[in-house]
Amino acid sequence: MKRRLPALAALALLLLLPALARASGGDSIAAAPELPLGQQQFGDVDRFDYWRVTMNAGDLLTANFGLTGGDLDVGLCVIRPDVTDYTKDGARCVAYRETGTKSQLKFIATTSGRWTLVFGANWYGCLLGSGSQSIDITWDCTRRVAYEVTASIKHYTRTTLRAPRTVRAGARFTLRGRVVGASSGSVELERRAARRWRLMTSVPLRSDGSFSLSNRARSRGLLRFRTRYLGDVGHRPSSAAVSVRVT
Repeated sequence: MKRRLPALAALALLLLLPALARASGGDSIAAAPELPLGQQQFGDVDRFDYWRVTMNAGDLLTANFGLTGGDLDVGLCVIRPDVTDYTKDGARCVAYRETGTKSQLKFIATTSGRWTLVFGANWYGCLLGSGSQSIDITWDCTRRVAYEVTASIKHYTRTTLRAPRTVRAGARFTLRGRVVGASSGSVELERRAARRWRLMTSVPLRSDGSFSLSNRARSRGLLRFRTRYLGDVGHRPSSAAVSVRVT
């Protein structure tokens, strides 16, 4: 019975290989699957390979990709969400990068929707461009290209900070704010002193992204406060500032 284990393992591997070979994009915009984030994907095509990425306005896409086969550079083109298979003629890449080894493309979404990523050979009749140049696309490609890609998205955040416009010296007041787009983590609260921002404390975020901190106005003058959300693996950083006059 033990002698059959290697054979069974080989059979399992053979059954798995077709699934791995199909782990590529679609052959059209309509057939393009959602690109799994944080997972390395592979493609090997003679024309174009299409993926979709869902982003909100302000989200940051980072795509690390590289050439794994073929005799031409691989190009990565980002197309707007409103471009379809029927309207793609004459479409332009809003972001583009090519490489014969490995490269990285970063792109901030200008609108919410399902953006299209197109992989193709850097060749006449395919994706022809230079560096990060925005290019027109010619859809008559017959050149092989094999590639790998791992993508991630950092979601847009917006930080707000509120406080009374004026308070009396010696009185306590509350700084309140929110990090829109985040529901965990913390913000750093800073105060302007001697022409520099100095860290006061770190304040945890509530589940709705809000936070608050009580402070005392010790002397007359203008107080300036700033809060900074540093972001994390899935969120972009953001900050906000406010002034309080102490009378």
